[in-house]
Amino acid sequence: MNNNKIYQIIREEIDNLFSLTIYHGDNYSTSYIDPRLMLQGNNQEGVGIYFSNKLETARHYGKNIVKTKVNMNSFVNSRDSARDIISLNNMIIFLKTAFKQHPEDAFLFMSDYTYATNVDDITEKSFRETAKTLMNDEIRNSQITLGDLLGIETFVKLWNDLFPNIHGTYIENQTGDYWFAIINTDYKLIKLNE
Repeated sequence: MNNNKIYQIIREEIDNLFSLTIYHGDNYSTSYIDPRLMLQGNNQEGVGIYFSNKLETARHYGKNIVKTKVNMNSFVNSRDSARDIISLNNMIIFLKTAFKQHPEDAFLFMSDYTYATNVDDITEKSFRETAKTLMNDEIRNSQITLGDLLGIETFVKLWNDLFPNIHGTYIENQTGDYWFAIINTDYKLIKLNE
């Protein structure tokens, strides 16, 4: 057996150690990770399509059940500080993208965090001050704020471009159930035929 084959086998075994099948239930026949659906409803744990590691939980949300397999290492705890996940430079990129696409909305948003009386007052310092403030929040709240500011589809595309290894957030509740908010649109969903 050559070294590449051995490496591949070891890599697959390691991935299996951290993989988990998760389930999503709804009455809309979700068949893919659709960004347009990500800021609808209760987004308590961040931006994404919500899944549970418990099939019974998914059934409570609808009769149409899909599943996918995730690697726990590709998700971050939704309650972690954005500062631990997003670099200052990447947060500034988010803000500059928002400003470029929606200058008036971005100005109104940023004027809460920095001194600015009109759009022309926004400077590099304004972006930095606003970014630092956003980074003090939990990642789930920063995601929702940026999704609202940029528009969900732009936010999801930019997130996946800047953070290709962070596929979403998760939280473990008091009963040991895991909730995942998948933001990475590359996941393949498999319909359960029950």
